[in-house]
Amino acid sequence: MIVKLNLSSMATTYYLARAIKSFPRKSVQSYNSFQLALAQNSIDQKVVASQLVVAVNRSDYLASISPDQREIFLSLAESEVKKQVSREPPDPQMFYLAGIVVNLRGQTEEAIRLLEQANKLSPKNQHFLLKLAEFYISGRNYEQALDISHEAFVLNPKFNPIRLAYASAAIYQGNNRL
Repeated sequence: MIVKLNLSSMATTYYLARAIKSFPRKSVQSYNSFQLALAQNSIDQKVVASQLVVAVNRSDYLASISPDQREIFLSLAESEVKKQVSREPPDPQMFYLAGIVVNLRGQTEEAIRLLEQANKLSPKNQHFLLKLAEFYISGRNYEQALDISHEAFVLNPKFNPIRLAYASAAIYQGNNRL
């Protein structure tokens, strides 16, 4: 069996591994490696964008870099996931990741809109519902948070993170009986 190697995909993988390995200790090297991985224009761009969001979403990572570096990473992450969101067919995971990034930038309403779109594309995804409930809570829309967390709770009452979100939303809304 002959296997054709796609050099662009191999380069993307190499630079992505370098980017992940170097953060948070070497944020400039990590940023440069993410840019090199994205510059390969391979079919792996969705993976690179996903890993970039995972990197910027790590609180220990964001706390360890300067505000200027944080903004540079968030801008890159936002730009890349928004490119992915605009592609067809729509990928609910990219809407989810875009919501996380814009929420990190303090744009809760936009984050909610993106998570609602992810939920429309992939209903009954508890992770999407959980994040949406969290965003509703941070936006002080406790009634919506309670409705969404209840919807996720009904899907799987044993999923502890959603149990906690459901209880939190109820407490915030002043409902001590679930």
